[in-house]
Amino acid sequence: PEILWRMDKWVDLKLKGGGYCLSMTEEYLCIGGKKGKVRLFKPEVLEFVGNIPAFKSRDGGNPDAYGCAVAPDSKKVVTLYADRSIVVWDTSDPKGKEIVSLRTLHSHDNAITDIV
Repeated sequence: PEILWRMDKWVDLKLKGGGYCLSMTEEYLCIGGKKGKVRLFKPEVLEFVGNIPAFKSRDGGNPDAYGCAVAPDSKKVVTLYADRSIVVWDTSDPKGKEIVSLRTLHSHDNAITDIV
């Protein structure tokens, strides 16, 4: 069978417990994990680009990031968390300015299991 994708390089995610989710566009590889940590890399070379700020839940904790999706234009990342919150982040220029949340949706009735 034809090999569609091959990993030639490893990267230290600096995520204790590893990553729970990933999403990729031509511009970003987004990986989320424990305590709300979400990291952005350049996918072709696995170069670190930036961190999405750790999300604080209403109770003050940092819930695990269970899902992430990078918008096709790479200007926004949507993350979902174990406390059933969804956050939309502005990632239009992660090296030039701070990544800030654009919208937060809290306390869905049921668990959120996927995001596209």
